[in-house]
Amino acid sequence: MWTPLDHESLSQEELGYFDFFDRNVIGQMRAKEKLASKLAAYKHGLRDKMKPAGVLCFLGPSGVGKTYLARMFAHMLLNNPDAFIRIDCSTYQEEHSISRLIGSPPGYVGFNGEPELSQDKLNFWGIKLEEELRKEKQRLEEEKPNFEINEKDRFEMLLIVVEIQKLKDRNKKIQEDLDKLDLAIDKKEVTLEEEITYFEETGRLTREKEWNELKIEELDQKIKDIIHSSNKNKKESQETLPVSIVLFDEIEKMHPKITRALLPMFDNGIVPLANGNRINFRNCFVFMTSNIGSEEIAKKLSGRGGQIGYNTKEEKEEERDSKDSIYDVVIKKVENSPHFPTELIGRIGKENFIVFHPLEDNDIKKIIDNQLFILMTRFKKTIPNLKIEFTKAIRNYIFKETRDPMNRSLGARPIENVISAKIASALINLVIKAENGGIIAGDRISIDIKTVDSNGKKKEKVVIKKFSPNPILEIPEKTSEPRKED
Repeated sequence: MWTPLDHESLSQEELGYFDFFDRNVIGQMRAKEKLASKLAAYKHGLRDKMKPAGVLCFLGPSGVGKTYLARMFAHMLLNNPDAFIRIDCSTYQEEHSISRLIGSPPGYVGFNGEPELSQDKLNFWGIKLEEELRKEKQRLEEEKPNFEINEKDRFEMLLIVVEIQKLKDRNKKIQEDLDKLDLAIDKKEVTLEEEITYFEETGRLTREKEWNELKIEELDQKIKDIIHSSNKNKKESQETLPVSIVLFDEIEKMHPKITRALLPMFDNGIVPLANGNRINFRNCFVFMTSNIGSEEIAKKLSGRGGQIGYNTKEEKEEERDSKDSIYDVVIKKVENSPHFPTELIGRIGKENFIVFHPLEDNDIKKIIDNQLFILMTRFKKTIPNLKIEFTKAIRNYIFKETRDPMNRSLGARPIENVISAKIASALINLVIKAENGGIIAGDRISIDIKTVDSNGKKKEKVVIKKFSPNPILEIPEKTSEPRKED
């Protein structure tokens, strides 16, 4: 009797990787699933070792997370979101600029210089992480500091060390949240409902912290088990290249002849340099991003009033049609683009082209919450015990500013700009003022928005309130008279 096996859903291991990407990147489910599968296949050695460890091309409009997802992959794999080589393809639009990428031949200017792509640069972050891993191994097994483990076990240990650090960081954040809840409940009169909510939330956070501590102990023991179970006498038959990541950002802007010079990388994982040396990409994850088709996508969005994200059945069907249409537009542009010749598409593999869709309204709101949290954390590091609260009105204001016709097609990019211009600059002003009408250590402030009358026109204005002693602090208006319209 033959039993059908489920080969489409993610395994538990892949779900663990997916969960990390899902916590850090909003939307783009297919891209996160694809990355989780690539990482699991790499870990188990289920890949063609004569080619790069993984190749993916992220397509779609600006500001939807293409480069950011690659950074989170670096964070997952190498414990540092900046642990990769980024090639800005917009600086390689001229054919002669290839010398900066792969070097100059003997006798030409720049022959002795190091090109942007070199084996040393490619290996840098992987070697650095290997050093951190060796230190961790020595800490756990001091009597056998030179213990040899195989490639699969080494990679598993690498992921465990990274996961332990993430759990420790999470527990630190939980403790901050618990302290914040304690301060909030102590400083105001609370209703019975608020008190119940407080105890429920503190209970949930405490349980999560305790579970994380148990998980850290379990992972520590797992590393010890890997070391003890490894074959002590077996050494690797050949030197293993450190794992690495390279990102070709906006690859459609690179000169076609330079793109063709990189084709051997996809064929056999080797790129010959102009000086006769070679770069080995066989343990490297290669990412490419492209904004190709962005103009057509922007036209589609503006034609529908820019609405992405609906509630009714008819509107949801329209949304699905829109996403399918966006995919078709982007793939067609790729196939017709001189920057994506047939031989390049064939080597990448059409299944490795991932189209990123425009962010929905709920996605934008989640990103706003994340960016406000980052802003709050930044100022709390500078001002001890500073408490910052953001009202619903200010969150809605930021959302409205980032979804106007000009900003809509830019995805999440305008969020940071709006927060920086409207909120961060105001907070910086108040931090500098300190005791002279500003904010100091231990203050509790609330950031809100209100509508004011300015020259007969309604205008929304950011308001910063301090709990004590000043009832309200507003961003000061300019004293100069407004310029008269002609």
